[in-house]
Amino acid sequence: LPDRHFRGYILFVRAFKKTLQKSFTNDEMDELELLFKQFSEYYELEIYQLRYSRLRACLPVFHAILHIAEYTRRLGPLFASSQFPMERAI
Repeated sequence: LPDRHFRGYILFVRAFKKTLQKSFTNDEMDELELLFKQFSEYYELEIYQLRYSRLRACLPVFHAILHIAEYTRRLGPLFASSQFPMERAI
């Protein structure tokens, strides 16, 4: 894995690992938002490459992760609003 892709992957992992916390300070929420933005910038420049021919790489989920920090601020930690308990009950 080229170093630039490894660094992008690490941004992604660090951001999602932070979402598993049970509580957040305002500074941690700011850091979470920054990590997701940095990953998004990496993805746009290195994977999508801002080229029409690579538009199929822009799945909606890559836009949705930009909203995770915002909704975590509104609704609390993700474990409290996770769909997993419902899926396990089905």
